Amino acid sequence: MNVDRMGAAPGDPESRSELGPAPANFHDCTEDRIERERRELQTLRDRHREMMDLLGCQRPDKLVHDLRNVLNELQLLRMLADSGKC
Repeated sequence: MNVDRMGAAPGDPESRSELGPAPANFHDCTEDRIERERRELQTLRDRHREMMDLLGCQRPDKLVHDLRNVLNELQLLRMLADSGKC
């Protein structure tokens, strides 16, 4: 019996019944996804580290703060340049 489970609530017993065993390649798919997620995490860590280096930020928790400071300084410099006082 094929039943569409899309509308079943997460805790609904009907949402789990008749699912049967996992496909044979389930483990391989899961391992592939884990590996992709690890690569993506490493890429994000590398970008974070590069931004810290570019801003001269010493502490990871201060990265956003330092970035805001740089953007505020840029905005002030633009305002000074536009006013002709620079």
